[in-house]
Amino acid sequence: MPFGLTDFLETFAVYNRTFWPLVATSWLASLVVVVGARRGAKRMSVALTWLLAAMWLWSAVFYHAMIFTRINPLAWLFCGLFVAEGVALVLAWRLRLLTAFDWRGWRGCSGLALIGYALAYPAVSLASGHAYPALPLFNVPCPTAILTLGVLLSARDRRWWLATVPIIWSAIGGSAAVLFGMTVDYPLLVAGALAGAGFASAGRARRATALCDTARNPA
Repeated sequence: MPFGLTDFLETFAVYNRTFWPLVATSWLASLVVVVGARRGAKRMSVALTWLLAAMWLWSAVFYHAMIFTRINPLAWLFCGLFVAEGVALVLAWRLRLLTAFDWRGWRGCSGLALIGYALAYPAVSLASGHAYPALPLFNVPCPTAILTLGVLLSARDRRWWLATVPIIWSAIGGSAAVLFGMTVDYPLLVAGALAGAGFASAGRARRATALCDTARNPA
């Protein structure tokens, strides 16, 4: 690891001092659109897709590229991954993939729990023992990934290509959390595991359905 915990926390201090109005605004916007999507408002579901895309692109430029690269050259790679996910979410909006959600079953309940944790993330971080502003709060990589994985798990139309980057980041960010003892980010590892299991089981269900349809309607 090319940096230590003090350097790592200082990146959040710089970020929070510079962008604190946006941190607060993005949290409030996330709460509003998540509640709206939970109640079935289609406009809020569309807004949620746009908000997630904006958060990934924002983190790519204003956290990874502008701040994290000062202590970690690999942040340029992370920047590319976050841009790719932001673009993928814009494409998801174009294809209307995240407009309906199923909050039932283990996938829906897991997704809802992850979304809830992402919204509670600032409070959990503040309670973790690190002093403000040198701590992650919101609209930074890890809570963004947790929120996104929760949304994708709860979506009725689940696509692997939307979850690939967040799952990759769950491994990268989660391993760093364990190394530095950042307990607030431990659920990121759980989020990645749940998403992997959820998408794998959904894929098996689709294949089983396709096989049944083929058996009932042979060519």
